This record gives sequence, C-alpha cells and structure tokens, in this order.
Amino acid sequence: MNARIQTIKESQPYSSVEYSPAWSSDFQAACKPLLELVISVAALVLLSPAYLNLMIGVKLSSSGPVFYRRCWVGMEGRNTCLDSRRLR
Repeated sequence: MNARIQTIKESQPYSSVEYSPAWSSDFQAACKPLLELVISVAALVLLSPAYLNLMIGVKLSSSGPVFYRRCWVGMEGRNTCLDSRRLR
C-alpha cells in the first residue's frame, strides 16, 4: 500500500491520507489477474493431497457420503446446496 500523509496544519483537526494504487502501470495491472490465477492453481495443486486425505478420513470414520445436499440461503441471497461432512 502506497500512502502519502499530508502535513497537518493548525486549522485541520485530522490528517488526510491519499492512497495510490499498488499497480501503477498498465502492464502491471494486466499481469495481476494472471499472477492471481497462477498462485491459486499452484495452491490448489499443493493442497489437493491434504484435501484428499481428509475426504478419505471422513469416509472411513462414518458411513454416509463425503458430500451431501442441504440447501440454505448464503451471502448476498445466493442459494447453496452442497456441503461436506466433517470429522468427528
């Protein structure tokens, strides 16, 4: 976060802070979504064995399915209908 703090004058009760975007050039702004995609795919690949082990543990610890349907209203009024079981 880039910030610039202005000098405080006697008449001002508080200081004002101006923010400038972290991505200053058009090239950097265009690369940001690509960088986010690469990082998210890498995290998914690295964490998928842990999620697989958790799903196997849930399946072995209970007789029901790993995922089940239960509809509820989520954030911003969206309906969510798929949930995962938890280890107990």
